[in-house]
Amino acid sequence: MRRIIKIGALVAVIAAVLCSCTKEGTRRFKGNYSFKTSGSISVREKNNTSAEVIRLNLSDESGQMDILETDRTDGKMMVTMNVLSGPVLVFDAEADGRTMKLLPKSRILTVRHSVEQLSVEVLVEGTGSRYDNSVIFNMNYSGSYMRSDVWYEIIESDVQCVAKMN
Repeated sequence: MRRIIKIGALVAVIAAVLCSCTKEGTRRFKGNYSFKTSGSISVREKNNTSAEVIRLNLSDESGQMDILETDRTDGKMMVTMNVLSGPVLVFDAEADGRTMKLLPKSRILTVRHSVEQLSVEVLVEGTGSRYDNSVIFNMNYSGSYMRSDVWYEIIESDVQCVAKMN
């Protein structure tokens, strides 16, 4: 009987050790990555729900990403994205278990609307999950801009960022 109890205790200890190896929170995401972002936004004339929806493809962006822990212990992180031939972006982020949330950040985005290339200020946020050595973010872009005296509003975005650990 004692032998069965010892074996049971040993199995429980091994199970506890194996479960504790699963990274959660900030430890799951922390690291240096190479990334690429691509996708599209859909826009239409602001305050005109019957207007045609226009899909605009975004220019691909790639570069280096660092996901850093802050000194705080509550899941707060920072994500820096150094876009090749482009801007540096710094997001505040929160890691909770197996997901990461990029908090809203304003940035300038270049979009091609018809033949015009426009600089548009958008609000960007996103959520990410880690799979093996990659973090996949689903990004949400929102905002509005003026083109030829007409206001356009982003009504939908389909943007992904894939970051692969270096």
